[in-house]
This record gives sequence, C-alpha cells and structure tokens, in this order.
Amino acid sequence: CHLIHTPKYLFLDAPTIGVDPVARRELWKLLFELRDQGATIFVSTPYMDEAERCDVIGLMDQGRIITQNPPETVIQEFDRHILEIRSDNNHRILDLLPGQSYIEDAYLMGQELHLVPPDVGQAMMSLQKLFAESNITIETMAETPPSLEDVFVHLVKRDQLGGTFGKRN
Repeated sequence: CHLIHTPKYLFLDAPTIGVDPVARRELWKLLFELRDQGATIFVSTPYMDEAERCDVIGLMDQGRIITQNPPETVIQEFDRHILEIRSDNNHRILDLLPGQSYIEDAYLMGQELHLVPPDVGQAMMSLQKLFAESNITIETMAETPPSLEDVFVHLVKRDQLGGTFGKRN
C-alpha cells in the first residue's frame, strides 16, 4: 500500500523474512526500480546476500553500528584471509581448534568450515598435521575470498570474545 504513491523515503524492517525465493526476487526488483526513480530506501535484514545488494550498509551488533560503507568496501577493508575446509567432520575440527595459535577464528558456513588464520601457509601445514593425527579426512582445503557474511561474523565475534578465538565470556 505504501508503494502506490511512490514514496521519497521507504523504511523496511526485514521485508523478506518468510517470503518465498520468487517473491523475494520480485520485491528486490521493485526496490531497485524505486531507487532508480529517486527513492531512498532503508532496509534492515539479517541476510548478508541482501545487504550486498544495497548501495551503503551499516553492520550492527547489539544496537551499535560496527562498520558502515558500500558492501564492496567493507569486504575490501577486511584484512584477513579465509581458509575454507570441507571435511568428514567439521564439528570435530571446531572442537580441536581453540588454543591453536595459527587460527584466529573458526565458524561453520553452510557445509564448509571457515577459518581465519594470520598466515594461510602456516595454517595449512599445521592443519594437515593436526587432521592426520586426529584421523580427519579433508575433502577440500583452500583459501577463498571473504564474503560479507565472513566479515560480519568475524567482526561480531571479535567484539564479543575480545579478539581471542576460543575465549568465552
């Protein structure tokens, strides 16, 4: 109803929660058309793939903005590497990693495990040894470009854990 009069400003709070994929795409198509007609659109969303569609984003945690820029700038400013692992037991790997100096952070991302190492080469060598000793089969292990979700997860965890992987509040 609010779109009938082509608003100058539009505030949307998680507009695609519970919306099927086809309707979700159609909504974003409509939002892009409104933007192209001069509307300013504010969208809150927990979906990082939707945030990447926006011109400027503000990543928030616990009610405060932790970074604000165009999505591609937020990703480019991320000064860490992402090591993506697919194994026969990603949960077991997560249990083995706290305390390992060659890993700053680790989290599940779909079927893969994403690790944030200070040095990718050292981490890969150390992980191969750890996995062999622990009888963990690795399907793939390679550096991958960070996504906006990687950046968000790392920034939030860094703030919550004080920058130390494995440390709990």
